[in-house]
Order: sequence, then structure tokens, then C-alpha cells
Amino acid sequence: MLRELASLVLGSLTPEEIGFRWGGEEFLIFTERDGVLLAEELRQRIASTDFAHEIHITASFGVAYVQTTESANELFKLVDQNLYRAKEEGRNRVVSTPR
Repeated sequence: MLRELASLVLGSLTPEEIGFRWGGEEFLIFTERDGVLLAEELRQRIASTDFAHEIHITASFGVAYVQTTESANELFKLVDQNLYRAKEEGRNRVVSTPR
């Protein structure tokens, strides 16, 4: 199922975007598109997909926007905080920091 999920997520990206498995069932995507819109599109596609053996899953997303004053570590921390907030608030949602 993880392979199917990875195929769905990575297959939804444009050639200019970078996506990879971050760990466990977490993926990281770098995009110039609106991250919230992309995450919401992926969330809906995942929720409506029949995975192996007709298993239905949901996904939570944390989104952060790159600011010139932030380090890579700060950016990853923001994404991680938003992801865990999405999970704590009931899962199957997108949580973002303001742009």
C-alpha cells in the first residue's frame, strides 16, 4: 500500500517539483505552487482512492512556506509542527503556517 501511496503522491507532481519519502509514511514535497492547494488536492485524491485489497486511507498534511530568514532546520520544524497539529486536530486535514 505504501508503494501505491508513493506512486499517487509522486505521480501528482510536475517535473519541476521534488518529492520524496521522508520517513515511515511521511512524504516531503518542494513546490512553487500553493502548498495548501496541492496538499488539499492530494488529501482528496488519497481519500477517494481504493488501495490494495480495497483499503481506504486518509492523509494529514503540514505545510510551511519558505521565508528568506528561515534556515532549512526551521522550515522542517514548521512543517513537522503543522503535520502533528493536523493529526491532533482529527487527521485527514491540511494545516499551514501563514504565508
